[in-house]
Amino acid sequence: MIADPERTVVLSSMGHVDGDVIWCLDVATNRERTIPLDSGARWLSIHSSDTDCFSVAHHGDGTRFEISVRSFDDPGNVLGLATVDGEGPRVSGDADTWAKVPLLYVASLHRLQGQAALLKIDHTRLQAEVQPFAWFDKSFDRGYETPTSMLELPGTASALVAVARRPELILHDLRDGTRLRSVALDGGRGAGPMCLRASGRELWVVAYDTLNVLEVSTWRVLRSVRVEPGRGPVRISGVELPSRTFAGGLAFHAAKNSCVVARPHGGCVAAFDCDTLEQKGELKIGDKPLEVACLNGNEVVTRDWKTGRFARGSLEER
Repeated sequence: MIADPERTVVLSSMGHVDGDVIWCLDVATNRERTIPLDSGARWLSIHSSDTDCFSVAHHGDGTRFEISVRSFDDPGNVLGLATVDGEGPRVSGDADTWAKVPLLYVASLHRLQGQAALLKIDHTRLQAEVQPFAWFDKSFDRGYETPTSMLELPGTASALVAVARRPELILHDLRDGTRLRSVALDGGRGAGPMCLRASGRELWVVAYDTLNVLEVSTWRVLRSVRVEPGRGPVRISGVELPSRTFAGGLAFHAAKNSCVVARPHGGCVAAFDCDTLEQKGELKIGDKPLEVACLNGNEVVTRDWKTGRFARGSLEER
């Protein structure tokens, strides 16, 4: 879930609910609408760099992958397009438009490439390159563990890659596709979307049920907190074990210096102080909020994990 810089439009696309459709909320009127893209994709992922444009990754059957650039003012209109298929990669649009969105993506090309790969877009030359993940070898269980998202590290020739069900991130060398190192995380297996904070000095990421803040210069965990407490113990083969349930997306409220995390199994969203990670607020939803976006003031918007139903309200400070 993303919002434009002015927090007037909120966009989302949850693959299991929306398919090839963008969900859109006009904040001023509180009216929602859907925007069918008719791109042939099975599901979409939406990406933003806090500009007036955003990108959509169109995930298909593994033989074709596309990135489209669109504006928050007119999400249905394509401003730029990068396509990878049997004819190779190609890019259309203009350099200024592409400069407003992320340029690295995990491409769903398992039928074309044999596995997921990295799509690198050169916005200055309007070219694209598909780079295999050279480190994605037989040590990974490819039926369950696959690259899911990535984050470019400005000023370096590297990027971070999250892999499903792995308790680590991979520091990927953009020059040759090899692994520079693994970055350990606190919490369970599987990392969600990543973002840089504090002028790029900190990496924020949720690892299953735990919010991690890492120092980029050393890749050590500075602080972490379990943000989804679980639902009590479970009994497996006669042994009582603590249950663990995954957290949802995160968003930041700069004016409040807080990180807001969706808690689908707790039926709420919770706000944590960015400096201490102490919980400072909460909003009970009642549904299972999986995505969250911060609006102006103290408001947040969420969407339900199962139905896509949206809810909106103000965080109650503790």
